[in-house]
Amino acid sequence: MNFVSIDLLRALACVMIFLYHCNTFLPGEWKFITLFGEDIGNNLFFMISGFTLYRSVMAAPFKDFLPWYGKRLYRILPLLILAYVLSGFSGFYGFSDKAQVFAVFVYPTLYWFVTGILAFYPVLFVLGKLVRPPYMLAVSIFLLALALQRSGTLECHYLTGFFAMYAGFCLAGSYNKTSPDGEVLKSLKAATGFPDMKSGAGMLKFHISYWISAIAMTLAYIVAKRYFPGRVSLVFAMLLCIFLVSAFVVTEDGFKAFADKRVKLYGFLKHVGNMALVLYLVQCFNGGLIGFTIGQRVKFPLSFFVNFAVIWSLTCGLYFLDRLLFRRNIGGMRSK
Repeated sequence: MNFVSIDLLRALACVMIFLYHCNTFLPGEWKFITLFGEDIGNNLFFMISGFTLYRSVMAAPFKDFLPWYGKRLYRILPLLILAYVLSGFSGFYGFSDKAQVFAVFVYPTLYWFVTGILAFYPVLFVLGKLVRPPYMLAVSIFLLALALQRSGTLECHYLTGFFAMYAGFCLAGSYNKTSPDGEVLKSLKAATGFPDMKSGAGMLKFHISYWISAIAMTLAYIVAKRYFPGRVSLVFAMLLCIFLVSAFVVTEDGFKAFADKRVKLYGFLKHVGNMALVLYLVQCFNGGLIGFTIGQRVKFPLSFFVNFAVIWSLTCGLYFLDRLLFRRNIGGMRSK
């Protein structure tokens, strides 16, 4: 099942990450636009990945793990290798020994995002098969506690990323396992204080309650990031991601109505969201170098627009090249 709301949320996360990687050429008074990129943008992608992977994980038996995982490797590895090759030609990367190759491909100390995805998939598959719903919350809390304990380290990025992916998986389980009249959804609605969901007013209040929670968590994250960076802001970031996914999903009907009336706009936003992984690779491998170089030569705000044009041109080129070489469906939904 394709969620219009998730497609649009993926596009929003894509913009967050793009703006975060603009920090190399933004002056100090403009750094606020990068606020949501690191803690929210990345982890929102992981959460969306867990959400979209729920059905495929639950539908595949244990014996089909290798084909299931191979399909994900086929989606990512060619693009990753292609990005490294192009980066090598650009002179951005130069490997003098095998240890450097190991550090970049296997356990990257800087560009960890893609390698993290490849490592998370098999763990998510196993947990999805072994952990039953009553214990999912306990596992999630355990993962977040581990991440907080390693706050400030590279391992914290990996742990929070996997926590986000597993939390998205659990959210999808709650949504997919219940019909509108299912017991789990009934309990959830009753807990919000709006049990009468058959009326339009009750449904509207139920949806608004999620959006109010997301807005409140956004403000709490901004304050925590300013005054309590580290563990406190990280907790609020994870909660904000959960509330954002929940708010978008429970208002799926509204987003579908939006997409039906604005097909071209929805197609464009979905296209942006599908380019997220490509954009991340371009910005990681070349964006920092491009941004620094242009930022030194062109003053803000012109430097922003020049970088925008360069980075998105490279992203679109790599995106279409990836699909042409590997015969992928351009515009189709891509799970990370």
